Parts: sequence; C-alpha cells; structure tokens
Amino acid sequence: GVMAGVVTGSRQDVLSHLNVLAARRGTPNLFVAEPLAAFAAFDGELVRLRATADAYSVTAATPEEAAAYWAANRPSVAIEHPPDPDFRTLMDVHDIPTGTASERGAAVGRFGGKVTGLATLYTILDPVYQTAGFGVPDAHYLDFMASNSWELMIDGAPQVITFADTITLWLADPKFRTDSALRRASLAALASAMVTRGAVDPALRTALQAQIEATFGDPAIMVRFRSSSNVEDGVEFNGAGLYASVSACALDEPDAGGASACDADKSRRSIDSAIKQVWASLWSFGAFEEREYYQIDHARTAMGVLVSLRHEDEQANGVAFTGNPADGKDPRFTINVQAGEVDVVSPPAGVTAELDRLTIVDGEVTAIERAAASSLVPAGEYVLSDEQLRELGAVLGEVQAAYPVDAGDHAPEEVLLDLEFKFNSAGKLVIKQIRPFLPGSVSTSQPTCM
Repeated sequence: GVMAGVVTGSRQDVLSHLNVLAARRGTPNLFVAEPLAAFAAFDGELVRLRATADAYSVTAATPEEAAAYWAANRPSVAIEHPPDPDFRTLMDVHDIPTGTASERGAAVGRFGGKVTGLATLYTILDPVYQTAGFGVPDAHYLDFMASNSWELMIDGAPQVITFADTITLWLADPKFRTDSALRRASLAALASAMVTRGAVDPALRTALQAQIEATFGDPAIMVRFRSSSNVEDGVEFNGAGLYASVSACALDEPDAGGASACDADKSRRSIDSAIKQVWASLWSFGAFEEREYYQIDHARTAMGVLVSLRHEDEQANGVAFTGNPADGKDPRFTINVQAGEVDVVSPPAGVTAELDRLTIVDGEVTAIERAAASSLVPAGEYVLSDEQLRELGAVLGEVQAAYPVDAGDHAPEEVLLDLEFKFNSAGKLVIKQIRPFLPGSVSTSQPTCM
C-alpha cells in the first residue's frame, strides 16, 4: 500500500520504482543502518518523520496534527481520459494517431498511458531504436469484467455477481473504504478469481494470435503483455511499478501443462493467462492504495495492454531521466543501468546499479560523470562504455527536444521524461517505454510525513 515514508536497511538505486514514487509524492525515503533497532522506540506510535540529504528526525505527533498534515498535502487527480467502451480494434503502435493533444487523449482512453506514450515516441524516434508492439484496447477489459461472475457473500447470503458489479458494490461500501485489512483480503480474492475463474472471449484470443503473428512475424515467439491503464504514465500520476507485465506464447493452450511452444526452457504461458494477470493487477492492493492516496476515481479506471517483444539475454537494461529527478537545478541526464537482465526498477536486495550523469549540449554528450558503479561488474569496469553512453545521450537529447508533453497546468520545462531502455543480446539500443515525470510538489530538501 501507500507508505507515508520508507526506511530501508540497504541503499536503493536512484531510479528504482520505490524511489520514483517517493520522489513524485515528496515523501521521505531514506537509508538507515539497522533500521528496526533505530526505530524500535516508535513502534506502534504516530510520529512525524523528517528527512534531509544527510539527517533525519522522528518526533511524536497527535492525530489532529496528522489529519491536518494529510488534508493539506494529499493530492487529488482527476481522470481526464475515461476508458472508451466501444473501441475494440487491436492496433500496431505505429498506426495509433497521436499527432495532436486531442488524439493522444483519445488514445489514452482507448489503449492506456503506456501504449499511447510508445506510439507517440515512435513518431519521432529513429526506427533503429524501436521495437515492435501493438495495443489491446481498454474495452476488452471492460467486456471481461462485465461478462464474468463469481459468488460473493452480500448481507450474509451468497450471491452471483459480475466482477464489474463487485467493484461498484465495494466502492460504495464504507467498511471496504475504511478497513485496510478487509480491503487487502477482498482485492486479493477478486484478483485471484479474475485469473482462475474468468474466461477470455475466444474471439479476442483468436485476434491476439493473429495480431502477434502479423506484428512479430512468427506466432512461435515469446511476447510480453504489459499493463497500460488509463491511470498510469501521466504527468499527475506516474504509477511506476503498480501493475503487471507477463510473458506469453500465442501457440500455448490455456490450462495445458508441459513446455512452451515458444521456449522449451519455459512452462506453457498462454495469452489467456497473461492478459488476465495484467487485467487483475489493476485491482492489486498496492495499486488501489496508490490511486486512493491520489483520490482517483477507481470507477473510471480500466486496463489496456501493450504487447511487445520479450528480450532475452540482453547485455544491459536501465532507466533514464532527461534531468535529475531529485534536484531540479541539475540539468544533467540521469542514467541508472544494470548488467544483463537484473532489474533496475525492482532490484534484488543488496544489488546496486550503475549511476551515470550526462551533460548534454546541443544534443550531444559533452561530459560523463560515473557517479556509482554496479555491484555486478568487476571493480574498475562499467556496464555501459563511454561510446554507449554517448549514443544513449544523443538519442535522449533528440527525444527531449521533440517529444510532445501534455503538461496541463505545468510549464513544459517542469516535466522530465522517464524512459526505459535495453542493450539487447546483439548490443543494439532499444527504447521500450516513455512516461512524463513531474517532481513532487513537496521540497525534496525537507521531505516530511506523518
């Protein structure tokens, strides 16, 4: 769920999902040696936590102080682009209209933020850095929720109710909205039922199989189903790491065992299971709580899907910001990159990624600062060479200059671009995602929480 502040006993990477979400909210996120011992005296107590770059303080707080603090600091985000319930056509990302702000808004309502961001990026990005992909509209998720049911206890009696009506019922229930333990258990049960009991429309499965072959040239290729809700990858609500990405093979049958037809080293991964897991992640406890913190109307949310290639044996993967998300006065681009396929955004405990800062002048890298080394490469070596960083920096510079940011009430220069990239098994740079990033309104030099 949403954490007012985060204290960890190991250092985090600069661009991990945890850091990105905390930076967007302006909530404390700090490293403290032996944190359980350091905070033991405050266990179960309401406190005010303040953190700076090199110090923190913890003081007792009253419920009245906490209520006043959250009333003053809790954000409220309206859904500008509700899901389109009628548009059902699977579309290659290169064919989705995104040339105007109006077209981009319509695309978010049809396909969600992730698909729209990539479709917009690929209108300006050199094709050599692109990867194939297509979007699955929100309407298919809405159809699934309305056509599938389960048995739920309502007023002490079992009733058969659709998944969609379940959400409507819960959102109107004060106990569900105020009892976090009930909410966690209820949402977990719904997500499980969506995956295990829900049935994907056979016509959608057939269309997905045909589109996978048309987009990637081979039905026997493993692809990645990635979340693309209408409430992620926006200026006001980032949503990094909230939803699921799942691999799938168009030739694998649902509910069948054995090896995958796309990868003999993997078990069967049907597209039915993959898309249901992505749809179900909209109702994970963490995702619900993050949206609730931002006072987003859950009833107007829906899940589209980006289907793209699954990259195997990549040389490196990383996250790049067209600025410094922790320091608005630092214009250098921030690169967090890790060797192989080890996550930067959700790294294993104790694993740190390489951190580089690039000075960009007229679209070219003029200086490279090696701020931190990866813990997975030998001392004195780097994940990315200077040449690779110059190539990446030049691409980022071109994107920053040309990518259209729909900044709303914010000045365009306030908004950074957050991109995910890979150097694949052949050493080729691929840009696989882009989202705007608006640094938090609470000063990161003095973050505080209750």
